[in-house]
Amino acid sequence: LSPAELQQLDAGQLVLRVRGGETVGGGLGGEEVTDSAVAVQDVSAPPDEVLAQIIDQEGLVGKTAFLISNRIYANCTHSDGSAEIRSTYVVGFLGFTTVCSLVHTYVPKNRCVTYETDFSRELKYVRDTVGYWRADPHPNDRQRTRLYHMEDFLMHGVPNDGGC
Repeated sequence: LSPAELQQLDAGQLVLRVRGGETVGGGLGGEEVTDSAVAVQDVSAPPDEVLAQIIDQEGLVGKTAFLISNRIYANCTHSDGSAEIRSTYVVGFLGFTTVCSLVHTYVPKNRCVTYETDFSRELKYVRDTVGYWRADPHPNDRQRTRLYHMEDFLMHGVPNDGGC
């Protein structure tokens, strides 16, 4: 993080880096658009509590911008505490709705949740997505969290007017 971004975090602001809107070819259903985003935010809760909120997939509705619904269709917890959670997201923005199913892998010892597209399930406009959440103890306060979220995604067949 740059010194300016660290100042943003100290001021309680979200640091967001977005690269996107690049058109790549003409895949199924028309042009494909790729986007990438990294967000960093300081949270007033310890990392374990923050991760518990993230792995509560259905509980993300109302807490996450643009998330209309999220339904878990498979959940498996392993003896080492790691878990695989599969859920279907319905996301809406600018009058446009998309559906994708994701496989989340939670590894408590790494303070990390990774996710990727579940290609065996319904996809609407999403060609591929991959990302992670990482919850690190805040460098100056162990009762707070520095939360990192990264996502890359590839959309296809998106109406060029945003679906409006």
